[in-house]
Amino acid sequence: MIAETEYPKSVSVSELMQAGKLVKPKAREKATLLLEKFDVKTGEWSVGASLELLVDVEKFSSGGSRDCTAPQMISRPQMIPDRK
Repeated sequence: MIAETEYPKSVSVSELMQAGKLVKPKAREKATLLLEKFDVKTGEWSVGASLELLVDVEKFSSGGSRDCTAPQMISRPQMIPDRK
């Protein structure tokens, strides 16, 4: 026996247009991280690279003493030359 083909209920164009209004983009903030490096010979720390991120304002989890948010990298790490 062959099953009869079933089709979903039709959706009006006006309903499709309203569906896009239900989704709101997540609020994000820009953050710049400065990554440091350590020179063993001189025993000094210096800035090695910078990294730009967009971080969700709303946390997706928390626990202990931390709140977790989802970052998205804006650009590749930018290496910062030594200042000598």
